[in-house]
Amino acid sequence: MGRQTLVSRADLLRCLAQQGEGRLEEMAVTLGYERHPVDVNGKHSDDDALSGDIGFDGIHVSGTVTVTKKPCFFHITAQHRLEPEEIVTEAPREFREAEPLLEPISASADARPPPRPELMSWSRLWPFLKSALGSRRTGKSLDLPRTVALIARGTLPRRLPRKRREGWAASAQIIIDYAPSLLPFWSDFNAALARLRRLRGEGGLSVVALPEGDPNGRWKRWERGRWRSGREAPPLGGRVLVLGDLGCLDRDDARRRRWLWLGRELARHRCRTVALMPCPARWWDGQLLRFYLPACWDRAARLPHRWGAPAEKTLPIRRAEQDQGAERLLALLASLVRVEPALLRAVRHLLPAEEADVGSEAAAWNHARVYPTPLAFGFEPGAVEHYRVAYGNQPED
Repeated sequence: MGRQTLVSRADLLRCLAQQGEGRLEEMAVTLGYERHPVDVNGKHSDDDALSGDIGFDGIHVSGTVTVTKKPCFFHITAQHRLEPEEIVTEAPREFREAEPLLEPISASADARPPPRPELMSWSRLWPFLKSALGSRRTGKSLDLPRTVALIARGTLPRRLPRKRREGWAASAQIIIDYAPSLLPFWSDFNAALARLRRLRGEGGLSVVALPEGDPNGRWKRWERGRWRSGREAPPLGGRVLVLGDLGCLDRDDARRRRWLWLGRELARHRCRTVALMPCPARWWDGQLLRFYLPACWDRAARLPHRWGAPAEKTLPIRRAEQDQGAERLLALLASLVRVEPALLRAVRHLLPAEEADVGSEAAAWNHARVYPTPLAFGFEPGAVEHYRVAYGNQPED
């Protein structure tokens, strides 16, 4: 050997001692050596060949190995124009005679994916939104019963009482949680915001977004038709609506602590904060309910329309890993390679509401045995067979 290399014949001897004579050939190739043929006269055709007996700790093997030759790289040495008879225009016979695996399938030009199911119908959702962002306001009509009662008591009112009615609060703020774990619900957040703007109007309404779902991280505010960086203070004594989970879907409590800090800040501004959460009550954190008025956003959930003061509550927290509805959803989807959020929602709505709620949908998307992407999720290689067996055990109906 005329130059120093990363491996030497000593490494080959070590492999011989560890693996034995039976694997010497493949170990030599791995280390960059190859067996050199011997001619009839017993001479080697390569000067770099290593001949003789190789021995180590009583193990001897006869043969010849040689250093692998340097790789050969191709390069252009000449070029010429092909004659017409040299040009090949027909595919090889193997390609022409090959049978297709499947018949070609193409969708019609007017085919569209089905509409994505909503978490809750708008007819049920908008009264809740008006209650969350509303307040009692004094109108122009006289309140005759109150006026008659004052006069009957002999009290001369300085100002005639007016009727009070439920209306929109003068100032309100919407905080949207765009945490990656809530990706199946982003379209629901955006649809509710768009409809709410048309219903209420944008006067006195501020919209902020948390791109990472972290109240201590980046903030985006909606201003003049675009998102701009920067934090916006909550309205003093106004109404605040949070579209998110307050970190209750996470396995740890890091985000929940930050939402707890934000709840204290909103309480210092005397804001009434309502949280519309794609998260069932079994996963709510009792400490957060001291500052947030929670409501579950799901098809079978009952939404409150009257609000009291937040109070500390203690609720049993069941983790997402124990959700049986998520396991059944994954079993029903086990035959698919790619599961988009709309498909996950559609399959969940095929099941009874008590068997798979919005928490099951969130737990399936964030399950430890799947890998989510910004568009869909797929199964981990080791989990596919498990869920396919579970799919075969599902009831026929």
